[in-house]
Amino acid sequence: MTIPIEAMRDEIGGRRLPGGTITVEPHEAFIADRALRSTVEDPADAHPTWFVIASLRCLGITVEELCALAHQGPDDTLLFGRCRIDQREPLRVGGTYEAAATIREVATRSMRDGTRLDSVEVEVVLHGGTESRVEAGSVTSVYLFKRGDR
Repeated sequence: MTIPIEAMRDEIGGRRLPGGTITVEPHEAFIADRALRSTVEDPADAHPTWFVIASLRCLGITVEELCALAHQGPDDTLLFGRCRIDQREPLRVGGTYEAAATIREVATRSMRDGTRLDSVEVEVVLHGGTESRVEAGSVTSVYLFKRGDR
């Protein structure tokens, strides 16, 4: 049985996740640039996709553990809702970034067929780089849980 949304909000809403650290390794940046056909002008700047990579690598928990926090059941489906990147400065190749991760919002709605669709919004804020410890930007991702029971 699916957890009531109020209980899930109380349990995980506002929860800080462990966060993490990421270094944009030169060899990984090279591979990503080729795969993405990057047109980034300064070779010292990492492609903006690294913000998304960092948001996944720096949750401090796995996606499976996030699903467990959201009480994903065997009949529930995980969907990716949306992703917003707020870039304040480019990530730098060779730069190391520390991330703080927080579950910002837990919500629910009903789909047209009556299925419950829960959402968990996670914000990851990146600080650091090769030259400063300022905020480089943030990534806000919404994970959707289509519940299998009605």
